[in-house]
This record gives sequence, structure tokens and C-alpha cells, in this order.
Amino acid sequence: MPSTIVGFRRKALLVSAVLLVATAMLFAPDSRAEKGQLFDPKCLKCHTEFNKLDNAVAGDFDSISDKAMSFQVNVGDKIQIVKFTPETQVENVEAIKNLQKPIPVLVSYKQQGADLVATNIKAKPVIKVPEDKQLSVADVENLLKKPGAYTLVDSRPPINYQEGHIPTAISMPFGNMPTLMDKLPKDKNSLVVFYCGGFR
Repeated sequence: MPSTIVGFRRKALLVSAVLLVATAMLFAPDSRAEKGQLFDPKCLKCHTEFNKLDNAVAGDFDSISDKAMSFQVNVGDKIQIVKFTPETQVENVEAIKNLQKPIPVLVSYKQQGADLVATNIKAKPVIKVPEDKQLSVADVENLLKKPGAYTLVDSRPPINYQEGHIPTAISMPFGNMPTLMDKLPKDKNSLVVFYCGGFR
């Protein structure tokens, strides 16, 4: 058999194999979709624990329609419409009508036909730090000159910490803090300073 024909067949087999793999990847079930997970990628940067949730939507609240009894959530580059009922529970706001754009929300839902119906809406709480508990950049710079007199905590996602962080800072990602409390000093009177990447 001519070598050119053998070479052609090998190339054809290789192309067929690549196409089969690509097709399998294209039609492979999406584990997130199977679990009913609709998450904005930026939410997962801090809240890796969301991956354990089923039937949940996470993103920025966009708008609400009382007439349609539904609201919209920005999930990455998509808009997700979610229905609500008088039984829908809300956290960190008085009522659904108090939700405002672009408050981040985590929505638990149940599927009813083609509709997602919210059972619980958890809004990201507004955290206000008293002014006397805040440090300026100059304050932090002065602290860095006194090794051992403080504990500096970087609460951003690990990837951000690895890209760069303030010298002496330890990594305690916000979403994982409950499991990392042993990193904090045992002396409750010692100075602990937290910093993050800002409101998301």
C-alpha cells in the first residue's frame, strides 16, 4: 500500500478522533446545570462554598416587577428571571421591595415547570465599620514597621493573595473564614487588621 495512502488514513483517523472528543465535550452534561446552579463567576471568587448548593442563583439584583411577581438577577453576562410568592423568605432586607440594584443576592429556588420560583432570597448585608475601627494607609504603613505587634489578614480570594499582598499579611479568604479561625491570635486583646478587595 502506498505510503501516501497510509499517511492520509492516519490523518483521517486523527481528525475523526479529535472530532469525537470535541463532540463529546460539547454534549457532555454540565454538572452545574444538573445541580441547578446559576452563578456569576465573580461570586465564586469569594464564595467557593456556593458550589455545594443545589437550585441556587447568585449574582447582582437588577430589577423587580410586582405585577409579574418576578425579579431579575445579573448572572455574569446573562439575565436570570426568578418568580417570587408571598411565601418567599428574604434575609438582610425588610422585604423584596427593598432590594435595590446592584445588591448581590443568593437565591434558593424550586423549579415549577419552566419557572424558577424563589423560596429564599439572601441579600448581601451592608457592613458598616465604625470610623474609630478603621485604619488609614499611613496607619498600616506604620504598623509594618512594628513586626509582631499585630496580625494583618488578607480576606480576598487566594488567587488575589498570590498575585500580590501587603507584606506580613496572612490569607484568610472571606468565604472560608469559619474554618480558618485558628489562624487568628489566641490573645483576644491583640490587634487584628483585616483588608479586602472592596464591595462586590
